[in-house]
Amino acid sequence: DVTIYQPQDDKQRMFELPRYVIHAGEIVVDDSQILPHSDGKLLHVAPTYDVECVPDIQQWFEANYTIQFRNYPVDPSYLHENEIITSNEQTS
Repeated sequence: DVTIYQPQDDKQRMFELPRYVIHAGEIVVDDSQILPHSDGKLLHVAPTYDVECVPDIQQWFEANYTIQFRNYPVDPSYLHENEIITSNEQTS
């Protein structure tokens, strides 16, 4: 990704309103205006974990968040073009 700024004396405004933003080779911001663009590939992990830890995680989660643990997962139907990045693999 590349962001190009128009030099200005007001540096905060300069960084808030980029001249161009190029994402995956596509211009997505032109003269501080967001352009229609295609969604890219969503990368996510699906790590292995000890399922016996889930009750402790759920208890902590519900004590510290306003959302219920059962409502937190994202249903796979909401994931547009996506790719699972493997993790926890043994390397030699």
